[in-house]
Amino acid sequence: MKVNFDAAIDVRRNKGAIAVVVRDSNEKPLDWVCKFYDFIIDPLVLESLACREATQFAINRGFDSVIVEGDSLGVINALKERKDTFIPLSIQAVIHDVKKLTRSFNSVSFSFVKRSCNHAAHALATKFLSDASFSCNLVAQQIYVLGSLSV
Repeated sequence: MKVNFDAAIDVRRNKGAIAVVVRDSNEKPLDWVCKFYDFIIDPLVLESLACREATQFAINRGFDSVIVEGDSLGVINALKERKDTFIPLSIQAVIHDVKKLTRSFNSVSFSFVKRSCNHAAHALATKFLSDASFSCNLVAQQIYVLGSLSV
């Protein structure tokens, strides 16, 4: 399974949001989750939180093999086992959590993708953050994800 993650920020309201979208081998959205974070507007922190949520979401769904994709090169590089990778202090604890969570999988990989390839997660995070009624309306979310974000 592929699990994409992304974050969106509203500096004016001092709020961030993350989104995770699970896709099948045909790129069809199967499941998703979104969350708000009050007072967190650092893009790198939000992206790392989104990656942790993506990893936990995959565990909760019982996946044993997963490809986690995101458009934050800093987060993806921090998760790859390179000794020369500098991990900013602001995300070290979250990256540590993600690495511990990966022990639950038989196979896991983290891949950097361009924003254009991460459209579903990006659009969902942005919509979730910008539309207050959307966040509490699961039917609207389902229509949006399965209609607007399907390939």
